[in-house]
Amino acid sequence: LRTWALSTHRIDTKCRPPWHHSEVIVEPPAPSSASASRRTRTLSRRGFLAAALAVGSLPALSACSHLVAPRPDYAIEVLHALAARDAHSLIDADPDLAAVRSAQVTELDKEITRACGTRKDGKPVDECGSDVAVPGSLAAGVDATLLLTDSRNSPVLTKALDSRTALREEHTARLATAVDGGIVLALRAAGAEWEEIVPVIPSDRDEISGAEDQMTKALQAEYMMIYGVGVAAPRVGGDTTTALLARGERHRILRDRARLILEDSDVEVPESAPGYMPEDAPSPDTAPVDYMIALERYCAQAWEDVLLAANNPRMRMFALQAAGVAAAGAAALGGNNLEPLPGL
Repeated sequence: LRTWALSTHRIDTKCRPPWHHSEVIVEPPAPSSASASRRTRTLSRRGFLAAALAVGSLPALSACSHLVAPRPDYAIEVLHALAARDAHSLIDADPDLAAVRSAQVTELDKEITRACGTRKDGKPVDECGSDVAVPGSLAAGVDATLLLTDSRNSPVLTKALDSRTALREEHTARLATAVDGGIVLALRAAGAEWEEIVPVIPSDRDEISGAEDQMTKALQAEYMMIYGVGVAAPRVGGDTTTALLARGERHRILRDRARLILEDSDVEVPESAPGYMPEDAPSPDTAPVDYMIALERYCAQAWEDVLLAANNPRMRMFALQAAGVAAAGAAALGGNNLEPLPGL
């Protein structure tokens, strides 16, 4: 059996003298490009090497709790630390997967930098954020599937979600979904089966306070997705038909788990409608693949809404991973099988 090293991958610094919040300017987050035309990220070897080298010199984050200043979302900081660990661990064993995690490090670092703000003189705030410690690399070699699965199911991330502030904004929830979706695609590239990636229902699944309506809508989104598979599959052929039928299976798993969560929470469980007309989705007759991509994105958004609203951190983790599965599914249908940040 492989065991985790006792060392930790830690990002921290010492604190500087406190400053007043009026000295720091925080820019609003950039609008999501999800509604714009999809772009394919090309990870050149030169670009990857530059990013990988940067992993060792990531911007430091410190636990300066006494500072009256803007602070980044702690869940984003945890995702950043996990991605940095994986990028470093995989650089020799699997450069392609390391490049995916390195690209995520870059995007997460941008959000942390934005949230920390800049001083009035335009200079960035160097000392901002929290200590983040995550388990180190495997003691004996690096197993990509085990490493990525550990990052995706990290108890450090679950603990971070037990907060009234972590991933409570739409732009941070979308970024977290994109990161999880990128991990899903990386796991697929490493040999994991889709069914292994669908999130497992938490033991306290009867606790969905704050997200009853959102969970009901997520179930309805799964109904729509499964209906869409039946509509689109006869309109394509070959490997695409196989891909559509496979996603139908994993969304049935999500459907059944969503139903069980609602039942155990004593929330009325809606039944599937005879048919669905997804708003703004392309016609399945003329563009069946684009139609299915739209349904995957619809599911991702529905689960993101659960993430935003729920109070239970384990239920929030379930919703985050369900959103990531859907975001990854949309990217895979679009031909982006190793997209670092699907849906962003």
